[in-house]
Amino acid sequence: MEYKTRAISNAEMTLEELFQKFCHMENNNEIMINHDYLKKIKQYTSETTILNYMIFIIDSVLNKHTSFIVNVYIDNLTLLDIDKNKYFIQNMCQILKEKFPDKLEICYVHNTPFLFAQLYSLLKVWVDKKTLAKIKFRD
Repeated sequence: MEYKTRAISNAEMTLEELFQKFCHMENNNEIMINHDYLKKIKQYTSETTILNYMIFIIDSVLNKHTSFIVNVYIDNLTLLDIDKNKYFIQNMCQILKEKFPDKLEICYVHNTPFLFAQLYSLLKVWVDKKTLAKIKFRD
């Protein structure tokens, strides 16, 4: 895949390493997602590649477990980030809903900035009530 072979110029990390920092498996069925790395990755690859990578990670967890837990870190999320990524978020929600119905055990959102209320109101449009009930906030 594209994310495994490209090196990033003027950076210490390869694109593969950035993907690993952005989204990876940890502790059994837990998946960690760090928003800060998404911003960096989007400079070098397509949203389709990013979504395919996330699907690969979730599939890897579900090969060993019946459900998965997601920990999302959004420490430095800005209103501009929300605006720039709204279609990506919409596509991600739709794809995950179709491909992995009822597989999400819980989603912990960590370090939520004040602006997260904007993103959460956006998510409510695309995410069903059953899934919304699985989203928990941790500061």
